Amino acid sequence: MPKGRILVCCCGSVAGVKIPAICTMLAREGFEVKLVMTKGGRHFLESRRGDHGICPAELYNPQSWEDFRKEMQRGVVTVVNDSDDWATWSKLGDPILHIDVSKSCLCC
Repeated sequence: MPKGRILVCCCGSVAGVKIPAICTMLAREGFEVKLVMTKGGRHFLESRRGDHGICPAELYNPQSWEDFRKEMQRGVVTVVNDSDDWATWSKLGDPILHIDVSKSCLCC
């Protein structure tokens, strides 16, 4: 049973390369982590330009990146993109993902 759910947000800041270490630390402390990324934030965690197809966060700290991937595979860390918001909404009264995610978290 997790201690709670924590919402972590990643925008386009270069500090995004530290997100894997932050999420992994929280997961290892017993929290479930919801990571919300903007398009700019995805650059640091998904972009695979040059550098042999390695994303900036992996280049910054390969061990942290590997630990982060393991926590995602275990389902303790889940990723939501800002574009996912529209996948659940089509009319007034439908669930709104970013509101539902924030309500379900202990700390944002």
